[in-house]
This record gives sequence, C-alpha cells and structure tokens, in this order.
Amino acid sequence: MTTGSGSNWGSGVLAQVWMDVSNDNRQTWIQCGPFSTMTGGKRMTTPAYPTSSSSSRAFRVCAELLSQGSNSGIQCTSWW
Repeated sequence: MTTGSGSNWGSGVLAQVWMDVSNDNRQTWIQCGPFSTMTGGKRMTTPAYPTSSSSSRAFRVCAELLSQGSNSGIQCTSWW
C-alpha cells in the first residue's frame, strides 16, 4: 500500500494502515498494525503472514487518514 502522492498531503496529516487476516471465512480476524506515517508517497508494508491453500484464510488492507480535526474514515480493500 502507498500513502499517495506527496502533493495530496498538508501539514499535520497522519496515515494509519494495517492488514487484517482471517482464518475462519472472515468471521473473525487478527489485525497486523496499525502502522503510522506523516509522509505522503511512502510505501508501507506490514509484517508477513503466510498464505495458505485453505479457503478459510483471507486478507484485506485498511487505512485511515487523520488530520487536524477530521479523518477520512476507515477504508478497506475487499477480502482476498
């Protein structure tokens, strides 16, 4: 995941990103992160989690942008 172009960032913007991992068909999940940055255009990764041939394991990535007095709300990819 990337935090977007540096030109999209103003003073005081903070991004938090994390990865969710489910082992029971997305009924529950564990969260890896969040990891924070105040730099636009930065590539961020979470610690690795092994893939599996099991159809019950799924992943998604989520992010939230926070700035002085407001936030973007949490945005997540579809499960894969």
